Amino acid sequence: MAKILTIYSSEAKIGKTTLTVNLGVSLIHETQKTVILVDLSSADDGGPAWSMLKFPGAKLLQDREIPSEGLHDYIQRHSSQLAILSVDSRIIHEEITSKAFVTSLFEQLRRHFDYILVDISTHLNRIAYEVIDESDVFIMVVSSPDYEQPIGIIGHHNTRVVVNMPDESGTGRLTGHQAGLYLAPFDAGAVENFRRSGIPFVIQAPYRPLSQVIGRLARDIGEKRFGIALTGGVALGLSQLGILEVLERNRIAIDMLTGVSFGALLGAAYATGLELRQIKQRVIDWAQSCRPLPAFGLRRLFQQAFCKEAKLQQLCDLLLHDVYFEELLIPVNVVAIDIRTGEHVVFREGKVLDAIEASMRIPQLFVPFKHAERHLIDSSVIYPTPVYPLKNMGANVTVAVVVTPSPAESQRYVLQKSLGKSDADQQATKENYALVAATFDSLMERLTDTPDSPDNLKRVSPDIFIRPNIKGISWREFHKVHELIDFGIAAAEAVIPELEKLKWG
Repeated sequence: MAKILTIYSSEAKIGKTTLTVNLGVSLIHETQKTVILVDLSSADDGGPAWSMLKFPGAKLLQDREIPSEGLHDYIQRHSSQLAILSVDSRIIHEEITSKAFVTSLFEQLRRHFDYILVDISTHLNRIAYEVIDESDVFIMVVSSPDYEQPIGIIGHHNTRVVVNMPDESGTGRLTGHQAGLYLAPFDAGAVENFRRSGIPFVIQAPYRPLSQVIGRLARDIGEKRFGIALTGGVALGLSQLGILEVLERNRIAIDMLTGVSFGALLGAAYATGLELRQIKQRVIDWAQSCRPLPAFGLRRLFQQAFCKEAKLQQLCDLLLHDVYFEELLIPVNVVAIDIRTGEHVVFREGKVLDAIEASMRIPQLFVPFKHAERHLIDSSVIYPTPVYPLKNMGANVTVAVVVTPSPAESQRYVLQKSLGKSDADQQATKENYALVAATFDSLMERLTDTPDSPDNLKRVSPDIFIRPNIKGISWREFHKVHELIDFGIAAAEAVIPELEKLKWG
C-alpha cells in the first residue's frame, strides 16, 4: 500500500520544495522504492519542482477529471528516478471538485508508486485539507523550533517537523533529539549547486550534514533506521574504527548509536559530526604514542600503567571535550551499571565525557564513578552489546559488535588452563580470556548482595553480529592499532551482503 506524505509550510519561500525534491530522491535511495512528487504548490511558494530539476517545461495536469487512460502523459521523470506530476493552479484553487479530484488522483497513483509526496500550498485551501486527510505522514517545514501547528492539522497522528535554518546564526541553538524533529543546517553552497545544476544535493554531496539529515528523515519514513551497538574490549575496541569505515564506504548511514566502554567513546566522537578520517588519525596518533604495556598483574597494570602510559584521559578530551549529548548530530546512548543496585544506567543527556568515564570504570580496578547518587562502573563484560536501547530509540535494523569472548568461555578456558588441559595458545589470547574472566568474577562478587538483577535491560539479539577475528593481539596492545583496524574492516566487509539484504528487504 502506497504511503502519502504531505509537505507543508506556513512560511513562503522557506525552501520547502527544495527539501521535498531532495527527500523524494533520498527515499528512492534509502528504500529502493518508487516515488512521485505531486506539485500542488502555488507561485507564491517559490520555484516549481520541474523548474528546479531543469526540465524544459511542465506537463501540467489541467483536467479536473482524471483521464481514464491514466496520468502517464503528464508525469515527468528525472535521471534520479524521481517522478514529477505538476497540477495546474486552476485546479489547486478549485473549491467545488477538490475531494473528487484528490480521491481519483491518489487512486491512480497508488497503482504505480510506493511513495506519493505532495507539496501543498502555503495557503491552506480546500484541496490542501483534502490531501492532509488522506496523508499517512504530515511533514511541516519551519524556520524556527518555536513553531505553531495550524489549527486544521493539530493532532495528525504521524507528524514530522523539519527546521530549515535560514542562516548560520541559528545552527547552534537547537539541541536535543526529540522524536520526529529534524534540524536541516544552513548550507548555501549545497542548495546553490542544486539550483544551478538541477542535480539534487543528496546526490551531489551525500556526506554533507544537510544531506545526512534528509537521509535520516527518509529512513525514518521508510522504516529503515539503522542502529549499531559498539562494545569495549580495551585495545581490541580499536577494530571498530575499521567497521565504521566500511559502513561509510558502503553508504550505510548510522541513525543511532549505543555503546559501552571504549566503544562508547568512539561512537560518541563519530556522533559529533567529526569526519571519520579525522577521528581515525587522532586515535591512531594516540595509540601509537602508547608504549606497550607490561604484562604484570591486572590491578597493578590498571592502577599504575594503564592510566599513566595509555593517556586515556588525553584521548577522551581530544575527541569529546565539553560536548553534551544534546549537541550530538546522531542520538547516542551510553550504558553503565550501578554497582550498589545492579541496575543498568543509560546515559542520554548531560555531559558526554561523564557517561564515557562511568562506562569505562572496570570493577575493582577503578573506583566507581559517582553520578547523581549512583556509583557506576563498566558494564561491557555482562552486557557487551546494548541492543535493547537501540530498539527503544527506534532502530529498525540493528548491528552489534563483539570483540571479546563471553564470560562463560573465559571461565572455562581459565579452568582448563589451571587443570593443565589447555593447549599452547598464543599469549595474547590467554590475556584476553583472563581479562574477561577476572573482570566478570569481580563484578559478580560486588553484585551478589544487590536487591536487583543486573539484567534490568532486556537482552535483545541484533539482526547481525560483527565479530572481528582478532588473532595475536592482546587487549593491552594499543600500538597495534593498524592491525586492529584491518581486522574490523575484514569483519564488516563479510556482513555487508547480509546487511544490504536486510536494508533493502
